[in-house]
Amino acid sequence: MCNFFFLADQRDTALGTGCVIRDQQGTCHAFYTGHNDFREPKETVMYAASSDMLSWTKHPEESFTAEIAAVN
Repeated sequence: MCNFFFLADQRDTALGTGCVIRDQQGTCHAFYTGHNDFREPKETVMYAASSDMLSWTKHPEESFTAEIAAVN
């Protein structure tokens, strides 16, 4: 059974476009679009890092979204 309250908390219940780069020390940095229909705004640019490309650590403090502008 899916817990929709849990999903509403996550910024990345689905993933979109992204890229991974490896720095000179060998750490991989992933920048990707997190998508969640239960949040506003629905999309967030997110960041995660990995030393082996198998396990990743999300860094939500590095995530950002566009401001929602009022439409007149």
